[in-house]
Amino acid sequence: MSSFSTIITHIIIFIHMKLLISFIKKCLNQFSTLIQVYFLFITNFIIEII
Repeated sequence: MSSFSTIITHIIIFIHMKLLISFIKKCLNQFSTLIQVYFLFITNFIIEII
């Protein structure tokens, strides 16, 4: 009985890790696109100044 519960616990932890990793990847993707847009904006601004 105890081994069964540990297996379930491991499965739950595994699922949470997968969800967390996918969430982090999504956040990183959004963050990188945001940085790219920001970088483009700054380069355009600098070009305008020059």
